[in-house]
Amino acid sequence: MLAPLHSPESDPLSPVSVHPLPENAPWPTPPPLVIRTPAPTRSLTGSAHAQPISSHTLPRSSSTPTSSSRSKPRYAHAPPGPSRTQPHIAEPPHSRLSAIRAPLPQSSPPRALLAIVGAIAAFLALFCFLLIVWSLNNKRRNNKKKQFSVSPNASKPGDSSHSFPPATDNWGWRSMGGRAQFGYEELAVATNWFSRENLIGEGGFGLVYKGTLVDGQVVAVKMLKPMENSRQAERQFQAEVEVISRVHHRNLVALLGYCIVGEQRLLVYEYVPNGTLHNHLHGMGGEGIKWVTRVKVAIGAARGLAYLHEDCHPQIIHCDIKSSNILLDCNFNARVSDFGLAKLVSDSYGHVTTHLVGTFGYLAPDYALTGKLTEKSDVYAFGVLLLELLTGRKPIDTSRTPGNESLVEWARPLLDRVISERNFEVLADPRLGSSFDREEMLCVMEVAAACLQLSARRRPRMGQVVRMLENDESCFDHGESDVVTSDRQDSVQNLAFAKIFQMMAVGDHQNLSQYTIGCSSQVYNSFNCQNSDDSPKLRSTGM
Repeated sequence: MLAPLHSPESDPLSPVSVHPLPENAPWPTPPPLVIRTPAPTRSLTGSAHAQPISSHTLPRSSSTPTSSSRSKPRYAHAPPGPSRTQPHIAEPPHSRLSAIRAPLPQSSPPRALLAIVGAIAAFLALFCFLLIVWSLNNKRRNNKKKQFSVSPNASKPGDSSHSFPPATDNWGWRSMGGRAQFGYEELAVATNWFSRENLIGEGGFGLVYKGTLVDGQVVAVKMLKPMENSRQAERQFQAEVEVISRVHHRNLVALLGYCIVGEQRLLVYEYVPNGTLHNHLHGMGGEGIKWVTRVKVAIGAARGLAYLHEDCHPQIIHCDIKSSNILLDCNFNARVSDFGLAKLVSDSYGHVTTHLVGTFGYLAPDYALTGKLTEKSDVYAFGVLLLELLTGRKPIDTSRTPGNESLVEWARPLLDRVISERNFEVLADPRLGSSFDREEMLCVMEVAAACLQLSARRRPRMGQVVRMLENDESCFDHGESDVVTSDRQDSVQNLAFAKIFQMMAVGDHQNLSQYTIGCSSQVYNSFNCQNSDDSPKLRSTGM
């Protein structure tokens, strides 16, 4: 007979050994079965779901086994085994224990759901990117189609002659190579909407307006002529502006910033309060300026040009040296303006220009005939500027008698005689009287004669010109910049060439055509040969 309540099946955690009972041994009374409830187990969600089970003693059957049943016992309790470190704990019923032991299912999203979410996110990102690209391209096309005009007579924002781009185009500042990009509306407000009252200059490259920024700084805003509206032209313009913005010299007008709106380009310069040299020399009712001031202006302008030619990398050729591009500050120090604009404008048009850049009366003969622009072209123009300071006459004056309209052609034959005889009153400005230093007058005349050489290679460099004007006598002894002499003046080639250039300067195209037809082509060919071996390595001008 089996022990009904203490079998391996009823207590699987306590292994038992089965031994036969000795004969006539009394039936042992089994100990009461004690069930102890284990501590509540906290589930994965943090709450205890198992209900406590109170300890109780299961009653045993009161029936006493018969002797016949004890006669053939099959199993008996084993002798007590080794002591356990922990008391025996009976397990609760299987159904409740399995509920405690069973792990809760983990809530992990399926892979298919993750793939769907990722695909949707990628699609939205791509859509936003394409939307941004489309918006930028659309804005660029709209800017290309915009055309706005500024009337010099307009004086208020509500004038119908204005057609301005939106304020969001370029409002504020943006750094570019150390320079600032201005907004169009900011400059319009600063110049009183580009009114005629603020117009202070007009040249070959555009109009110049005086303006006052929000912070009170006074500036000069140059509105260039409309240019090609393309990304390449804009990049070239910005590159040239960056080059110009790095040029700093006390005798050069500093560039403060720029503005690009469609085809319109604006440059912002520092304001020089005392006007241009042209106004002081040729202004209505002007009394001119003193001789000491004229020498000071000549030296300052020469230093500025020498810096552009010899100290800038890449080299900058001004291309338009004239009295209206020489500004004077409060102390009458010369400040050269508009340098670099010829290269900037020609590149922005996007094609090679065939017209001459400069002003008639200042154009070098070699440049006027060949279109080849070199630093010696600036030297020639500076020689004309010196003649202006000496004589007080304009480079081209159509009010003069025929044959004397050109200052250079009137003064060139006189220079050699005046220098040799020192009869300076023949060329000197009558407004000076005799209030000038004769040695300084001689020096300036010699430098002017050297700069006005018909042969470009015979003209001095601007560095030499500075030393000449500073009365460095060694500059006159090198033989590199000989003063015009009588034998070269009387040569047939030079006289014929001077006649052609004089007709070009005064616009006498009818006589020019007749003269050039009858003139031998040897004049032009010999002039080119004379200058072919003297091609300095210069910065390209795109012409």
